[in-house]
Amino acid sequence: MLKCKLYIGLVLILSTLVTGDQLTNGTGRVFNVLNVVEFPNNRCTMGSGKDGICYTKDECSSLGGSAEGACANGFGVCCYLEVTCGGTTSVNNTYFKIDNSVYSPCVLDICKMQDNICQIRMDFHTFSLDQPETSSGTDYSEKTKCQKASFRVSGDARDSPVICGENTGYHMIVEAKDTCNELRVAFSTSSIKRSLEIQISQIACNAPWKAPEGCTQWFTGTSGTVYSYNYQGGYHLSDQQYINCIRREEEKCSMATSADSGEFEISGNAASTSSNGEDCVTDYVYVPRSVKDLAKLTSVDRICGTAYGFGSEETLYTGRYPFIIGVSFNSDEAYSPLETATLGFKINYVQGVTCGDF
Repeated sequence: MLKCKLYIGLVLILSTLVTGDQLTNGTGRVFNVLNVVEFPNNRCTMGSGKDGICYTKDECSSLGGSAEGACANGFGVCCYLEVTCGGTTSVNNTYFKIDNSVYSPCVLDICKMQDNICQIRMDFHTFSLDQPETSSGTDYSEKTKCQKASFRVSGDARDSPVICGENTGYHMIVEAKDTCNELRVAFSTSSIKRSLEIQISQIACNAPWKAPEGCTQWFTGTSGTVYSYNYQGGYHLSDQQYINCIRREEEKCSMATSADSGEFEISGNAASTSSNGEDCVTDYVYVPRSVKDLAKLTSVDRICGTAYGFGSEETLYTGRYPFIIGVSFNSDEAYSPLETATLGFKINYVQGVTCGDF
């Protein structure tokens, strides 16, 4: 943990009286005493409600940041650090920000602030880029690809999926590289939308909040909702291979997943039907050992179509650890009824205490 030290000079005047063979009259002696105030560079909350990092005022200024409130009992300032295209950051809780004024490609190098950093997490406070290709022309190999604008981050084991569209409120995790991770945003000449504000956090290898290796998103809590990237924009993105991981909470040993009507559309036709297992070959989500009845052991992994369930809209259960919702979308949307539904998914999960042989 990095720490700040603030030295406070105190001048104390002490009077002593020496007796015996020494001087008997009082003499004033002046001592310079340094008190050290030391505090860690922890997260703090800025006036805007966003996270900053606690530094001394001088340190914040030297890093190019701005003070947005006090921290460490008034000895430090909550520092806002912002970077943009062409920059490099090795400071935790930095904000990457761009708008329509930037040029393509826009690259940021994210370098480890210390050796024991294992993951880079990006929280999308604002993420608004051009939508993927949605033309209904004859070239379906380009449909739902990020053609006008694209965002990706290199990772140690594998790179992030390439995304675009509307992703405000989502996040992304990659494994940290020793040679720095490259965040790259690219635009075509027809791009008209580019607004990003992304909080970049560096996660230590021994941090209790570190996600398991290989998780692109990491969810905690006994219940929550997992979205496909660009669900807000109305189209799922092509060529997506990643895993949403859900932390198993204390004393919980099963997970129920469901999607409301109209909130799950993956490679299905207009009818509200669900497909499973080997019928899902192009685009699908996978939740290992999913069953629709805790008393029955017939299970599937893959789910696709226009309803989440076994042939119809229903709640599915799993007791297979770790809890994951995997995503596998192929690289094109072929012109067939099986790939006309392209919304993506909004899947709700609830952890339970029901245990058994799933």
